[in-house]
Amino acid sequence: MDMVTSLVGYEVLNLWPGAAPGTEHKVMVETQTEVNLPGAGKTLVKTNVNEPTITVVRPAPGKANGAAVVVLPGGGFGGLAWDLEGLEPARWLADRGITGFVLKYRVGHLDLAPGQAPPRDMDGMLRMMEPGRVLAVADATQALKLVRGMAGKYGIDPTRVGMMGFSAGAITTLGVVLQADAKARPNFAVSAYGMPVIDTQPAADAPPLFLVHAQDDSTVPAGGSVKLFQQWQAVGRPSELHIYAKGGHGFGMRLPSLPVGRWPEALGAWLKSEGFMEAKSEKATAP
Repeated sequence: MDMVTSLVGYEVLNLWPGAAPGTEHKVMVETQTEVNLPGAGKTLVKTNVNEPTITVVRPAPGKANGAAVVVLPGGGFGGLAWDLEGLEPARWLADRGITGFVLKYRVGHLDLAPGQAPPRDMDGMLRMMEPGRVLAVADATQALKLVRGMAGKYGIDPTRVGMMGFSAGAITTLGVVLQADAKARPNFAVSAYGMPVIDTQPAADAPPLFLVHAQDDSTVPAGGSVKLFQQWQAVGRPSELHIYAKGGHGFGMRLPSLPVGRWPEALGAWLKSEGFMEAKSEKATAP
């Protein structure tokens, strides 16, 4: 497979130089279908992913500010909500000068026998998803390494590379933030309706963290985001938490009729306050 291909005008990069480690001999037929998600509407969902890639979404010429974000869509480690939680957030970032890298990480590698019904309790669900989570964290860690290694090519400051995850993508993002050593972590992180699934405290130099959730989320309880905020507060690291009364699960950057639909405005303000919405040179000369 070629290292670089294209997807509707976007550059697509293979994540690993060869077969992804750990699933080299796995045979899967990747599929993409359009589904109608409750509340969020139609979205493309990718399933049976065994060849991870990165899709590059670049700002308009002359607009890039040197920051970058690896974007991880969700889907319970069984699929990827590709446009809702991947391309749409990446385009939102690119419109604001931040280069987006949408990670198509491996999904479909669950601890679930053919024909077996998924467990109904949260503990059972997490056990079922753990093999997929481990692979996703490996892919996300490699994505950060790859993006930083291509900093010169894309005009990126390797010290301004963040990670944004939704649902399972947020669980993966938090896995990287909490498990990786300092050099392998993102410089900032965004968790949209995610939760911590490993019993690890954030490091004293944990990256700044932005959290968004809906109180009526029946899939991933908002208490997970509250816990993360409290953990960041305990170690004195920057964090910001937004919980909206309504929105359910999987709202992405949609639902404009509800207050939760305005969370991207809060994210933009937070990114600006942390110095990721302006060119580094401009920041350095500011009074």
